[in-house]
Amino acid sequence: MIVADLAITNLCNARCPQCQRTNVNGLGTVDALPSLTWTLEDFKRRFPVRSLNYVNQYSFCGTWGDPLMAKDI
Repeated sequence: MIVADLAITNLCNARCPQCQRTNVNGLGTVDALPSLTWTLEDFKRRFPVRSLNYVNQYSFCGTWGDPLMAKDI
């Protein structure tokens, strides 16, 4: 079984104090962290139609952000 574990954005509104993306001098985002998010076109480019038969499951993880913050989710 092939599972694609995707971190499609690092945008988040939670501001959890223990998160690596949170600035230790407050609850803002670390200055060095650029805002990144996948678009639908990015997803299509990384997973072309011919590859869809090989992936059994897509998991949208929140390692550095909240996947629901991605505009094209």
